[in-house]
Amino acid sequence: MTRVLYLTQSKERAEKAGAVLSRQAEVTIDCASTLEELLAMLSSDQGSAGRVLVLIDLDSPDLAGPNLVGTVKLCFPDVPVLAALRKEELSSIAEASRTGALGFVMVGDGYWADLPAAFEEFMRRCKLEQPRFEEANASEHCASLLNELKAACARSKALSQQLVKLREEESARIARELHDQLGQALTGLKLDVAWMQRRLARLPENPVTAGMQSRLKLMEESIDGTIAITRKICSELRPGVLDDLGLVAAIDWQANEFKKRASVDILLLLPERELAVAPATATAVFRIFQEILTNIARHANARHVEVKLEESNGILHLKVKDDGRGFDESALAAAQSLGLLGMRERAQSCGGTLRIQSKSGRGTTVELSVPANPPSAV
Repeated sequence: MTRVLYLTQSKERAEKAGAVLSRQAEVTIDCASTLEELLAMLSSDQGSAGRVLVLIDLDSPDLAGPNLVGTVKLCFPDVPVLAALRKEELSSIAEASRTGALGFVMVGDGYWADLPAAFEEFMRRCKLEQPRFEEANASEHCASLLNELKAACARSKALSQQLVKLREEESARIARELHDQLGQALTGLKLDVAWMQRRLARLPENPVTAGMQSRLKLMEESIDGTIAITRKICSELRPGVLDDLGLVAAIDWQANEFKKRASVDILLLLPERELAVAPATATAVFRIFQEILTNIARHANARHVEVKLEESNGILHLKVKDDGRGFDESALAAAQSLGLLGMRERAQSCGGTLRIQSKSGRGTTVELSVPANPPSAV
């Protein structure tokens, strides 16, 4: 019996690979969406009968394929690793081979039917006849490396959470300073202008006083504009509605602000009452929502947007769907957008997941699921 462990973040690919390989005798398939999940599967499989084969997507979002191949081979040197590609890219194949991949297979449209034959040929060529982990010290070495990797992942996650927290605290501090200091100064200037206007109005009208009144009017308009800009900057740094009224009200406010600026119809499906959400989680969800709307405004050319927020069994679900131009999901693999990376980082920092589904000409759907009150927030 051969067990295939498929590391991919594409639900569609996982389902198709499972459907194809499940029809093959002596072959089972299990899928993992993260490196940590894959390593846990490999660790639990130690000592079991049968063969194990690892298949890694080189073009899945957030998965740096060649680096993952090297990591798996470092932890489990006896496990054969195959690289999965949608199209032949010599640079990716060469890098994956350099880090330990023993071959590659093609997945995607036009290739799924060839997958069983490709696996059979690979297993025959590599002569997967020897059981894995023949020596006990190899098992101990892999377990040690796995523990070190888990510890490193935990430290990285803790650091990411701390950085996000510090960034939000700094934004809130700057927003307060702008509101208090600059806001007071601008209000004082406006009062002074109003005082001068009243004094000039008592003087006999002549070209000099008329010119001064005109200039004071321009000053007043400039001050009003600066006050409006200051308020906008403060709300973007740290929206007061999020702290004062909660996440549901903040989502509603941000959606309506977006509707005014982008002239897009928005259907809001929000809870009738405010949800009990940890402050850090509320901030993360709100920031991700802001970035989603920014991407819609910049790239989607959408006319309608649907926003749904709900809580079920302690899990907060946010879904944003637009009818814009969409894009090919495979392009996400090469995407280096700081906005996308930031959204995923925020979702992972609070123990959540972010899924992006899109097709060219058929719009985009972004789904976020996070614990409303993660253990670290209790």
